[in-house]
Amino acid sequence: MAKPQPKPATKPEPKPVTKPESKPAKAAPEPRGPVRLQEHYHKMVVPNLMKEFSYTNRMQVPRLECIVLNVGMGEATQNVKLLDSAVKELATISGQHPVVTRARKAIANFKLRKGLPIGAKVTLRGKRMYEFFDRLVTVALRASAISKGFAEVLRRTRQLHAGAQGAADLSRNRVRHG
Repeated sequence: MAKPQPKPATKPEPKPVTKPESKPAKAAPEPRGPVRLQEHYHKMVVPNLMKEFSYTNRMQVPRLECIVLNVGMGEATQNVKLLDSAVKELATISGQHPVVTRARKAIANFKLRKGLPIGAKVTLRGKRMYEFFDRLVTVALRASAISKGFAEVLRRTRQLHAGAQGAADLSRNRVRHG
């Protein structure tokens, strides 16, 4: 009987060397320490609201849960590249990478197909949310005419819809608090 011959050891082929893909831009670092507005809310606003409305628990006091920034680009149906500038601007304003939103269903009158990218959104929570809200209130709303009806709109709807005219003012690079 013949013995089976062992198979010769083969070396695995080396992977071809490719250029490293460009890495996506890193998100801005999380703010260190308590944010100015968050600190003011916890030290001043919460105790005052507890007294005024006779809340027995801190969890009963109204608070911000999240801030959602949304950009809809109707022109993106004809030219998808237009959405890139909106994504970059939203990333600059918010400090984190936005999610590209896509059409849920096709609408022939708008030349819209299902799955077509049509906008971008960012959800801010925690320290970034308070930092953004601080910049929004102290810089953008103070300088614009929107601030006149700001409190009344928030009281009625609990939502604020504003245009992008003052978006450049909200850039994280331009606004720094000591």
